[in-house]
Amino acid sequence: MSERVLLDSPAVGLLDVRCASPVSGHGPAEWLRGPRLVLPQRGVFIWRQRQHSAVAHAGMALIPLALEEYTVAHPIEGGDWCLVLVLGDELADRLQARLRVHTWAPARACAVGFHSALAVRRLAAARGDELAVEEEALATAGSVLASLDEPEWRPASPLAKAQVARAQAAIAGTPQHRWTLRELGQDCGCSPFQLARNFRRLTGSSLHAYLTRLRLAIALGCLADGCDDLTHLALSLGFSSHSHFTARFRQHLGASPSQVRLDARSARARVLQSENSSGAGARAPPRPCPRPRGRSLSWS
Repeated sequence: MSERVLLDSPAVGLLDVRCASPVSGHGPAEWLRGPRLVLPQRGVFIWRQRQHSAVAHAGMALIPLALEEYTVAHPIEGGDWCLVLVLGDELADRLQARLRVHTWAPARACAVGFHSALAVRRLAAARGDELAVEEEALATAGSVLASLDEPEWRPASPLAKAQVARAQAAIAGTPQHRWTLRELGQDCGCSPFQLARNFRRLTGSSLHAYLTRLRLAIALGCLADGCDDLTHLALSLGFSSHSHFTARFRQHLGASPSQVRLDARSARARVLQSENSSGAGARAPPRPCPRPRGRSLSWS
C-alpha cells in the first residue's frame, strides 16, 4: 500500500492512498492515527470495524472510528484507490459531536458531496493551488458531516445486513452488468422481495437508485481523469445509450457530462500552463475510459 500527502494543513489534510491487493479475505488488524474521512475513488473493498462492516466504492464516504483497529478485504481484483481527508481539531470536534451509535455514515450518505468530491479529486490530481484544494477539501468534509444529522437506520437482523452488504458488493464489483432482482436475490440467498425491502430499509435507497449513483460516481472520476469518448463511457458503465447516460447525469448532477469534461480540461490546461511556466516536467496523459470486468467475487 502506498500513501502520498497531497495537502498538509492544520484545518484538513488530503492523502492519496492506493492498495494493489489481490482478491483476499480480511487481513491483519490495522489502526488509524487520527480522525479521517475515506473517499473511495476506484475499486471495491470491505471495511470491518468492531461488529460493523461496510462495502466501500466510488461515490460514498466511510467515517471510521479513530484509534481503533479495523480490517480490510478485497472481494474483486484490481485493488483500490482512496482520497483520505485528515481532519483538523475543529472538524474532528464536529465529527465527535455527530457520531452516536454508528461507526460510519449510513449508506444514504454515500451520494453526498458529488461536486465537492470531484473538485477535490481533480485539484488533487493536478496539484493545483493549495488554497483551492484546501477549500474544496473543507467543503467535502462539511457535506459528509452534515449527512450525519439525517435519521438513523432502522434496526435489522444480522442476516438482513449481510444480504444487503453482499448485494452492495456484487453491484459495486460489476456496475456495468444488467442486474435483475431475481439474480441479485439468488446471489444473496434471499427472495427478490426480501432483498428489495431490506435494501431500502437499511440504505434508504432502492437498488436501482444505488446502482445509478454508483455508475455516475465512476463516470465523474473518469471525466476528471480525461476520458473523452462519452459514448464508450456510457456503454462501459451499463447505460443503454449516450442519451440515457446524459439524461441521468444531468438529473442527478445538474450538468451534462460534456460540461463536466470541459471543466476538467480547463482545469488541467491551467495547471499545465502554470507548471510549464515554472519549469515543471510534463504530466501523464489522460486515463482511458473503464473496461468492463468479470463477475468473479470473493466474500468473507
